[in-house]
Amino acid sequence: MELPPDNREATVHPNQHQLEQSVPFNDEYGVNLALKNYGLLPYHLEKVTNFMQSHLDQDLSVEEIAQELGLSQFHFSRLFKQKTGITPHQYLIKLRLERAKHLLKNTKLAVNEIADECCFANPSHLARHLRRETGLSPKQFRIL
Repeated sequence: MELPPDNREATVHPNQHQLEQSVPFNDEYGVNLALKNYGLLPYHLEKVTNFMQSHLDQDLSVEEIAQELGLSQFHFSRLFKQKTGITPHQYLIKLRLERAKHLLKNTKLAVNEIADECCFANPSHLARHLRRETGLSPKQFRIL
């Protein structure tokens, strides 16, 4: 089997269609051609959602997430919303909120510690998002 040129790799993900496998991985500017031509594929989405999940305790920007796929934050945000129906920031907040709900139910950590652990700006930020989703304050949510 002949190797692709140095600056390009053939995509070989097992779930891709034959057509996509024949597309070089990067164009001359380093842009992933599968993303450019086909949008976010399932494994791209899995890669960024795993990245978000593993960095919930850090102040993660959409730009940093987009860099995982080699895209601008604006192009990535558009593709992500097309695929999921929500923005990357909304998805990240949703993941953080799920983690906070888990911690509220399964630990005795104070709300401010949970807010820090889940990278909310402060306990009020956590409470606002929790109320928006559940209609409950962190204290009420913990009791239920």
